[in-house]
Amino acid sequence: MKKGKKLALGLGLILICFLIPVFFAQAAGSEISLKITPSILEKLVKPGDILAQQIKLANQSDQEITFYAYLKDFKAAADDETGKAQLIVPGSEPGNYVSSWVDISTDGIKLAPGQEQAIPYTINVPSNVGPGGYYGAIVFGTVAPKAKPGETDKGASIGVAEQAASLLLLQIAGIADERAEIREFKTDKLFYATPFTVDFSTKIQNFGNVHVKPMGVIEISNMLGKKVAALPVNDKGGNILPKSARLFTNTWKDSFGFGRYEAALILSYGTPAESGGEGKKTLTMFWYFWIFPVKILVSAGISLLILALLFIIFLRIYRKMAVKSALKKMGVRGGQILKKKKSSRTRNEFILSFLILSGIAAAAIAILYFILF
Repeated sequence: MKKGKKLALGLGLILICFLIPVFFAQAAGSEISLKITPSILEKLVKPGDILAQQIKLANQSDQEITFYAYLKDFKAAADDETGKAQLIVPGSEPGNYVSSWVDISTDGIKLAPGQEQAIPYTINVPSNVGPGGYYGAIVFGTVAPKAKPGETDKGASIGVAEQAASLLLLQIAGIADERAEIREFKTDKLFYATPFTVDFSTKIQNFGNVHVKPMGVIEISNMLGKKVAALPVNDKGGNILPKSARLFTNTWKDSFGFGRYEAALILSYGTPAESGGEGKKTLTMFWYFWIFPVKILVSAGISLLILALLFIIFLRIYRKMAVKSALKKMGVRGGQILKKKKSSRTRNEFILSFLILSGIAAAAIAILYFILF
């Protein structure tokens, strides 16, 4: 009996050792997914305005979850030029922030799998606030926030299983400082071979105190001045926060091109005057690059070289034939008097040589074309 108990105990321990990792793996494999709509709220408001808004939450995981709302501010992420936001604890940094303007319930929101729910909130704009941009975020997490003053969270959506945020970008109407400049506009190379892929990079710096949204086009013209392509810049409407820069990229692909090309960057930004802003402003810059059909040029060059060599050979043959023809007309060959006969022989040899050399040249060009293309 003792041996049986020991054996059963040993098997039980082995089974537990195998099952525990499985249980842990299943717990670790469960994912929490929360969708927030809208992810960005962008409004032009006036001092003293009261905005009644709502956020729609959707539990996209396979389990019931309780979410909690809390407030944060945000700024442009340091050393980042892709437009990412960095969430910060309210009151931890000086700046134009809106977390203190927002009223929202902090009670837990229980959502079943696949369930959606609209969460109301209110933004109370102070009556003494000045023109410019003000920024904050409503964050939803699975636990109540425990951040200490000075701590920061990076990203507008931070590990969706833990937190997700709706960013608030408010512009107070009035004469704000809207100043943006093109810091960089260029291609990745100056010379391209066909078929080509031209990568453009456009970097815009915001020197003002309100977010700007530069939008426009890159117009590409060939050396004859004909416009051959137009690439939209920031067509998704990305914002550039104050005192930060943002990089936009574009790509132009084609199979053929030749010569120098001009790329004209034309952007506009700013708040219209009828909305209380300074009006629309324009940014422009030009860049030049070259495209060469290298394969065609190499093929044509080699073909011309072959033709030149064949022409030289043809001239030598023709010279010999001309001398021979002159001697025949004189009736002289090897110091002896020859009879004048077969006068058309020279002409026939000339035509035959020309046809042979032309055929060789045509064959060489065709071979080069198929090898290179």
